[in-house]
Amino acid sequence: LSLKSITIPSSVDAIGNGAFEGCHNLAILTFEGGSDASNLTTIDGGAFNNCSALKSLVLPSSLRTLGESAFSNCTSLTTVTLPDDLEFVDGAVFSGCSALKEFKGNNVSADGRCLIHNGVMKGFAPANLTSYTLPDNIESLCNHLFEDFTTISSITLPSSLRNIGEWCFSGCNGLTSITIPERVDNIEAYAFYSCEKLAAVYAKPTDPPALSTEVFGGSRPSTFKIYVAAKNIEIYKSSWSVYKSYIVVDKNSDPIATDWSIAGSHCDWDIDQGTQMTISGEYAVANGVTFVSDSEFKFVANKNWDVNYGVAPGTTIKLGETYQGKASADNIKVAAGTYNIKFSIYDATFTIEKGSINPNTVITYT
Repeated sequence: LSLKSITIPSSVDAIGNGAFEGCHNLAILTFEGGSDASNLTTIDGGAFNNCSALKSLVLPSSLRTLGESAFSNCTSLTTVTLPDDLEFVDGAVFSGCSALKEFKGNNVSADGRCLIHNGVMKGFAPANLTSYTLPDNIESLCNHLFEDFTTISSITLPSSLRNIGEWCFSGCNGLTSITIPERVDNIEAYAFYSCEKLAAVYAKPTDPPALSTEVFGGSRPSTFKIYVAAKNIEIYKSSWSVYKSYIVVDKNSDPIATDWSIAGSHCDWDIDQGTQMTISGEYAVANGVTFVSDSEFKFVANKNWDVNYGVAPGTTIKLGETYQGKASADNIKVAAGTYNIKFSIYDATFTIEKGSINPNTVITYT
């Protein structure tokens, strides 16, 4: 369309859905009598979507409602002045506005980069930024908020965050890692879809957030991993089962425990008489453990049965293979013999290999 400028009459109280959508030459939008004389209360969804020549906005003080995608994909837009008394701001209002440098108004962060309404971040001004730390008063990120902002390589999410909206970071192809803060309890569909360089997700919540469809779907690096604390590894693999093969222990987190022993039938299940293991790097190790008869045992933390690891039902142990320990699961069964036993204090995987008795140590049970 050839429309290059428009003045909205003061008598107009609403601009309808898609009213000026796709007016690619529209560079100037003003309001009759200035922003204080307007009676406009509503700009509906997509009203100025794809008005790619629009450079600045001063919205009238009478405005109360901004509809979904009202000014999305206005790729020349650099500044937006918002009224103080907005009552409703829908999602994706300014999504795709890649040249946006600043919001002005009382619903704006101190640096002018974030539009925040009732605890929900509704807009972001990404121009000339490669990294950014969001302010702490945000509880939710709206749909499509950072979508296709390819210049952003690092975003630090606030500790106050609870929800990440649909398509929020999709197509952020510069993003290499993201840390999900502890209070997040919900991540909506396609939130990180096709983030082509996103290799590391650090999930900090103890309870895995609810995941909707294809949160980490689409194109992603072959090295993609989801890192969780050692104590949370099993619950994440269960709750986020669609991404089970990508979930690994964050070695920068605390281990499950640092005091481990082997207790079982060889010591009449008396923890105090069990075999103390030695910590070596990320493993608890016991070499030269001798069972004089077929035996069953578990790995026990801190000499207390509250934290113990066995195996999944029906597991048959083969020497030299690695097994996933399971919290409070079935006993580990071994034939009589001498073994070297290694247990990961981070992800509870273990191996049992043929060993020999240390001549300086007697570890024989009857």
